Amino acid sequence: MPRPPSLICTDGAMCRKSSIAEEMKCVVVDGVVHFLIYPEFSYLHSSFERGSIASFNLETEEWMPTLRGPAPMRTFVTDLSLSNLCGCLVTVHNIRYTSMDLWFLSDFEKGLWVKEYSLPSQVARPRVYPLLVLDDERYCLCMDRHRILWYVFAWKLVFTHMT
Repeated sequence: MPRPPSLICTDGAMCRKSSIAEEMKCVVVDGVVHFLIYPEFSYLHSSFERGSIASFNLETEEWMPTLRGPAPMRTFVTDLSLSNLCGCLVTVHNIRYTSMDLWFLSDFEKGLWVKEYSLPSQVARPRVYPLLVLDDERYCLCMDRHRILWYVFAWKLVFTHMT
């Protein structure tokens, strides 16, 4: 089996982190596993920038070209994670206590990303990870493994639910 293009982060144990947001460094979208290239090791390969993504096609069992993350993720050090929202690969750029930007991959071949959502400071907390976006612009986020956080865009309200 071919080797990945760089050291990648697959779970919290490798990353030495404990929250679900910090563990979400890989995600499956349409039969392709996407791995966030581990930022602390990206210096080992000068061709990889912070926020780069290694992609493995499960059907062909081949590594695909490495994706560059959105420009802000390559230059600004924050919490980075990946998500599958609405069937799209999403990079989550959590600028703690400021905003949480959700960048959707619009064209894999061209590496084009579109910032679809920018959630406000009350959502951009440590250890928060987006789970889904509903059609009425309600956002469901996971917080600390035991709490669900709902953000209602129209009302600018945050609700917390214990699981």
